[in-house]
Amino acid sequence: MTKIAFDVMTAERGIEEAILYGACRIEEVLKQRGFSISHRQIEKVLIKKGL
Repeated sequence: MTKIAFDVMTAERGIEEAILYGACRIEEVLKQRGFSISHRQIEKVLIKKGL
């Protein structure tokens, strides 16, 4: 779920905006779109991807 949610975010907004947002803002946007993912999970993905 983490990778899928992150892929949705980057596909729709572009990787640059995803980097600028931060984990909490990404969580907020994804929840508005029906995804259930915590900012901690998002943060782990960002760190893993070197962002």
